[in-house]
Amino acid sequence: PAAGGCPGISRYGAPLFGISQDRAPPRARPPCPPTRTRKGRVIASFRATPPSRHPSCRAAFRADLLLNPCPPPSLYLRRANNYHDLEQDSNALVDINIFLATDSNSLDGLYIRGIVYFSLKKYPLSIKDFTNMLNNNLKPRFNTKGLNSIYLTRALTYLEYEKYDKALEDIKIVLKVDSNQFQALEYRATIYPKLEDNQAALKDINQALDIKPDNTSLLLTKSEILFEMKDYLNTCIYYNKAIDLGYKPNSDEFKEIKSTCNK
Repeated sequence: PAAGGCPGISRYGAPLFGISQDRAPPRARPPCPPTRTRKGRVIASFRATPPSRHPSCRAAFRADLLLNPCPPPSLYLRRANNYHDLEQDSNALVDINIFLATDSNSLDGLYIRGIVYFSLKKYPLSIKDFTNMLNNNLKPRFNTKGLNSIYLTRALTYLEYEKYDKALEDIKIVLKVDSNQFQALEYRATIYPKLEDNQAALKDINQALDIKPDNTSLLLTKSEILFEMKDYLNTCIYYNKAIDLGYKPNSDEFKEIKSTCNK
């Protein structure tokens, strides 16, 4: 039978936003914004504990779907999250589309599919899902922190899609609520150099470093900007600080900066 005829909640727990298939609380809790690493991988960070990577857990998902003649839609949601955790995003997309066929406005489903599309570099589809989460019908289900989280997720997607003006619009919304929101400052500091505004980028980096002074990603970004501005003394100060804090660059990273600072 079709998944749509089998409503219910999996024995693995409620969906990520804590929303059942038959009713939703007035204010759902969204996931944290994804973490953007220097290597380019984006890691979805959920408030609920994602399924285990252990083979027995994956086998349990397969067994439930094979043996249960009417598997609950939430089981497909959980398995999609598990596939994404294992970087099997094509499989995740199949399952999440089955789930969303039963509830097209599921915050859990839209978020996970948006992240999966992001990983598959299908940025317009990713943006569409995050935008659907922010439409007027779904907005009342978030508190302010939750809304900011989704705006930041969409901003990061715009950034990767090179729609910098759109990304800045979303970041501005977040900073209007919290002027010291770390990820918003970090994302904007990444965008400004692409728009040839290094001074604005340095301003955001300095503000973010006041919040997290040992953030190696920001220290290296600041070092790169200063190098471009030919401030070689401070370039080496911030580059060496990142190294002292444990950052280990690949052989192809920061060649010019390393050469300058080793003289």
